[in-house]
Amino acid sequence: MNANLINQIIRVNPERLDRPLPTMHARQHHSFTVYLVGLPTDVTSVVLRAFTPGGAGYVDIPVGLRPNLTSGIAYLIGTCFQTAGSAAYEIHAYDARGNSTSLGCGKVEIDAFTVSGSPIVPGAEVVLDRIKDASGNYHTIKAVPDGNGGYTTIIDDAN
Repeated sequence: MNANLINQIIRVNPERLDRPLPTMHARQHHSFTVYLVGLPTDVTSVVLRAFTPGGAGYVDIPVGLRPNLTSGIAYLIGTCFQTAGSAAYEIHAYDARGNSTSLGCGKVEIDAFTVSGSPIVPGAEVVLDRIKDASGNYHTIKAVPDGNGGYTTIIDDAN
């Protein structure tokens, strides 16, 4: 897999992730788009690797690629939030052999991502993962139908 993928993240819009965000409640989100160009043809999936505060562990959150075939640009759209002692994240690409390459990193914890074309049963909620925060509370990441034929992942604090 191309080791120079980190140089192929060309724009983060409209929120710049290298800029500190104000402390927010978990339900307040900032939308952003990450554009990836020149992805190798052997890339089969892209995930957000969200690290727990302190970096002791991480979870991989599948985000789904939406390729623009005419320009060769693939992009993913999502939302983020920052909490006290927020985790870092890295964007990772996987190939068919399961090899992973980091595409870059940021300073905010990832809450949710819009997933399009994901292998999820239509109309069904799917639990993607659970994250334990710095206070020891668990947050369930679910994929739920967005009403437009796609899915939005949410943090469900009730579970």
